[in-house]
Amino acid sequence: MNKTLPARPQQPCALFLFVLVSLIVMLAGCGGGGGDDAVAPPPAPSEFVRIDAPTSGDTYQTDRDMVLLEGVSFVPDGSSCPWIVGVLPAGYDVTWTNSTTGSSGGTSFYLGCLLQVHVIWESYQIPLVMGANTITVKATDAAGNVATDTLVVTRVPDVTVPLVVSVSPVEGASSVPVNTSVTFTFNEEMDPASIDAGTITLRDNVPAWFGGWRGLRGHRLVSGPWRVCGLLPP
Repeated sequence: MNKTLPARPQQPCALFLFVLVSLIVMLAGCGGGGGDDAVAPPPAPSEFVRIDAPTSGDTYQTDRDMVLLEGVSFVPDGSSCPWIVGVLPAGYDVTWTNSTTGSSGGTSFYLGCLLQVHVIWESYQIPLVMGANTITVKATDAAGNVATDTLVVTRVPDVTVPLVVSVSPVEGASSVPVNTSVTFTFNEEMDPASIDAGTITLRDNVPAWFGGWRGLRGHRLVSGPWRVCGLLPP
């Protein structure tokens, strides 16, 4: 006779408790408790900066006229982690230079303490010229430590034809409130200067036209809720 063993009872509370304790221990190890919350320097080599986006490789190709870089860099002595976002000492900086154009600028950065203690940085939009752009990111601290990483970004001609891939509300929608924003989604990012009431026209079966553009947001063009409506001659 086959013997059926009883099913093991689920223990969601125990699992939740384990996750909670693990998180507390992790935060405590990052200086979440009282006392000295200084960050111990990582093993040598401690001075580094790394570009992770738009690629972790050495080269990147785009048809955009700008690029945004993201990555991580070394934690300087004197840093502390009282919480998920830590405190960096004065004199720390992460900058970028495009040696092809001669332009340079800063980044926004903070000390991340949640999963792994390191400085997380993001550049602002970096202008590109056609062809290869050699961009170097440099991290420095008050003690004179310097780390660099370089990415060659090649800008190529834009041969992609812009297309509208979706519209909201959808075609044929009924009972749409008159204050609904109309959203067009394109297959690529658009130049805001090319979008205005002369290039985009909304018509209904009256016909009527709608203006008042709020502008581009990433890949989306949104008509403003204050749009102006006027009748056109038949």
